[in-house]
Amino acid sequence: MSMVTPEGETAVEPAMLLSGEGNGVAGDQWVVDLPGTAASVSLLRHWVRSVVGSKDLELVASEYGTNALWHSASGQPGGRIRAELTVGPGGIRIAVRDDGPGPPGEGWDEESLDEHGRGLALVAAHVAEVGEYVTPEGRHVMWALIR
Repeated sequence: MSMVTPEGETAVEPAMLLSGEGNGVAGDQWVVDLPGTAASVSLLRHWVRSVVGSKDLELVASEYGTNALWHSASGQPGGRIRAELTVGPGGIRIAVRDDGPGPPGEGWDEESLDEHGRGLALVAAHVAEVGEYVTPEGRHVMWALIR
């Protein structure tokens, strides 16, 4: 599978579309699996835009994808990011799953907090609901719902 990024670059084999049928009615679900690289965040935004056309969910995808890279094993060599879009009777839900805990000592120092740490508040301001959970395998999943 090849995709063209919003910047016009062709990315070969960036993602594996695991499923993706539907036309935006309740019960439809799309799933994508991406390599844990910075370029994949742009591809994730592009995928959300092409599937559901929501700028709010694009913002969520960008924030959750970036967090997966920075704060989990997804950003390590061989890491992956998996995203799901689901249309339900209450709205459209995005869920982004990382590859589990990253190396110890990761995080922001005091100086970095001036530039980082506001994304989740921004997400919460643009969606109806947010949540998170950890899978039995230790992977962190963050989700958001728009109505």
